[in-house]
Amino acid sequence: MELDYKAIGQNIREYRRKSGLNQKELAELVNLSPQHISHIETGHTKLSLPTLVVIANALSTDCNSLLGKTLTGAQDKLMCQELLSIYEGMDYKNGNCVLTYLAYWPNTIPSLPPFRK
Repeated sequence: MELDYKAIGQNIREYRRKSGLNQKELAELVNLSPQHISHIETGHTKLSLPTLVVIANALSTDCNSLLGKTLTGAQDKLMCQELLSIYEGMDYKNGNCVLTYLAYWPNTIPSLPPFRK
């Protein structure tokens, strides 16, 4: 899964502004240069996990809030696993009905096996 550093940077900027801080003030709180904060907020720099944690703490938020929609890849995988679990518990008729329905949306669930009697 690839992280969207530009989206993370935009989230950091949003939370920084909500906190009433400018880039220089945030930089001082997290012991980074204002230029580095600027690069993080524009997505030109890939920030490390420790840096993300320090920034989240300085902004009184959690890392998940700063990661935002970049977590959707993991959520999609969990949803696919849950759907597969439900699918495996179905009887033949309902399983084939689901396969027919999903055929209208290719790549909805990767490598869903054929339903067995």
